Amino acid sequence: MIELLGWLSTGLVLAGYILNANNKRLGAMITWIIGDLGWVTYDFYIENISHLVLSFVIISINIYGMYNIFLSCKKIDTQGYRVYKHGKKLNKN
Repeated sequence: MIELLGWLSTGLVLAGYILNANNKRLGAMITWIIGDLGWVTYDFYIENISHLVLSFVIISINIYGMYNIFLSCKKIDTQGYRVYKHGKKLNKN
């Protein structure tokens, strides 16, 4: 059963690379986080502490990246409307 978790986690991380290659950065980061959480569990079970720490670092980097994506998407135009990268105007602040 634990070996299946390792392979499932590997598949998720690879799927994250595919999403990233298709410019789906947020989806890639979420998929990577889920895959790395699986690896953390797997590494804890097999007592592979060095890879467990690496997975935690990668999770932290992905959370930071998601935070930056959300910050960079929000913009305020000169009339006080929030404008996202795709140019759609949303409600006024």
